[in-house]
Amino acid sequence: MEELKVEERKIGTKGEINKLRRNGFIPGIIYGQDKPNLPIYLSKREFLSILHKGKSPLFSLVIGRKKEYAIVKEKQINPLKNEIIHLDFMRVGLKEKIEVKVGIRAMGTPQGVKEGGVLEQLVYELNIKCPAQSIPEAIDVNVEDLKIGDILHIKDFPEYEGIEILEDKEKIVFSVIPPKVEAPPTEIKEELAEPEVIKKGKKEEEEVEE
Repeated sequence: MEELKVEERKIGTKGEINKLRRNGFIPGIIYGQDKPNLPIYLSKREFLSILHKGKSPLFSLVIGRKKEYAIVKEKQINPLKNEIIHLDFMRVGLKEKIEVKVGIRAMGTPQGVKEGGVLEQLVYELNIKCPAQSIPEAIDVNVEDLKIGDILHIKDFPEYEGIEILEDKEKIVFSVIPPKVEAPPTEIKEELAEPEVIKKGKKEEEEVEE
């Protein structure tokens, strides 16, 4: 769980919100658990630094002398600049079971890759349900035994204590495909065409002879 310092803010105008963003902050809100909504703002640099570490989505939000445990429920993105412009945090209890998305990590080098094959990952995130305090950084899957032509379904994953995977168990996540074999170059025979200028000359000569 990552600790993140946030500041309470007053509901302001659009101009005041944009000023926060220009000064390196992300406006947001904390809601849930039958408590009043709390408008906040936080350091954009600090949040992105934590986000890039790929840790658990559970945060300990420090607001003055108080703490709130929450997960990011929604990120609003500016599509033109591809940057976060607002965050919605949902309060959770540490023992409360919640639904979240976590990444999937391949662990080890497949036998098929050692033999020249290529590991393909078809699914990168899973919907899971577990206590908030037990949210993993990612679902780690051992792929070392996969040979060329093998596939790995969600149903083939080991059981993870306290974690329920909320996905179609028949979904294929990993496969090892054969190495690509390049076809030998084919020779293309081209018939040498008589230049157009020569053909034209011949036609003119025939017309003169007539």
